[in-house]
Amino acid sequence: MGAIFPLNSQIRPVNPVLQSRLRGFFNADDSYIAEDVFPTLSNVAKTGTIMDIALASGFGDISDSLVRAAKSRYHRSLGPQLGTATWNCEEYGDEAQIDLQQLEDADIPLDLEALESKVAIENVRIWQERRAADLLFNTTTFSNNVTLAGATQFSDPNSDPIGVIDTAVNTVFGLIGKDPNTVIVGRQPWRTMLKSASFLSFRPSNEDRNMLTKEQLRGMLKGYFGVEHLHIGTAQRNSAALGQTVVLAPIWGDMIWIGYMDYGNPGVAINDKEVKVDASAALRFLQTDLVSEEYEEPQTRSKVQRHRHIMDEVVVSATSAYIVNDVTA
Repeated sequence: MGAIFPLNSQIRPVNPVLQSRLRGFFNADDSYIAEDVFPTLSNVAKTGTIMDIALASGFGDISDSLVRAAKSRYHRSLGPQLGTATWNCEEYGDEAQIDLQQLEDADIPLDLEALESKVAIENVRIWQERRAADLLFNTTTFSNNVTLAGATQFSDPNSDPIGVIDTAVNTVFGLIGKDPNTVIVGRQPWRTMLKSASFLSFRPSNEDRNMLTKEQLRGMLKGYFGVEHLHIGTAQRNSAALGQTVVLAPIWGDMIWIGYMDYGNPGVAINDKEVKVDASAALRFLQTDLVSEEYEEPQTRSKVQRHRHIMDEVVVSATSAYIVNDVTA
């Protein structure tokens, strides 16, 4: 086991006036996007399957014109080609151990509990974010992708970001018959897009054309491409080993994910003979939402705070998205 934090020498502030003021570094709440990027099916079983209607079932049968000759039978549909997508929820969690003697010795015992718990819950959030980024920013899973280089990278003044995004939109539409409605982007490519000469050239000549705002970029993506949902992941993680000099690295890399997510109607629903379907690229299956628990551990004379959730994130339609890789030089 590694070093135990905090050290006894660290839990008694030198200046009591500053007891309630602590300097700390954590990701901002709005830098986490894993909770938002996936359409979610809640209260699911540990494992199961969701119905999958094959693409071929929804776009017609070219083998017959459907013309009915006199006194002949009507063309009969072969029916939907069905498949299933399987999920298997896993439990993820982290615990914070608070030594009761340290708690008694600390000048600010409530702060010590809160700080221990804060570190543990941030670890849970970091790992949820990493799972989401690893799943969605995967060019092997989403084989429809492009890797930019040189003058095609958005950081190059001669690049054509709008053309690249348009290719992504048209590719997805050509594969699933729906325009992408979601863009997921990391901080680095997002900042590059804000300064892109291609995007800025569409700004009115009498307004600032040096850099876009987040809302202006959101408006352009919606206006030009019909993108309703823009998720910008800016959370960072420590890539160094425990006790070593901290090395911060972005969780969401230098990629742009452009795809279709149905946040209002995840999955296939059959009610009163009405069938509602979607073509979401990925889904989150939630068995148990985040739970915080506390218990005593007499053998170590400690109090333990636990944070846990049970879920699975699954790509259910790899053709419903397109990835732009290496956006920035």
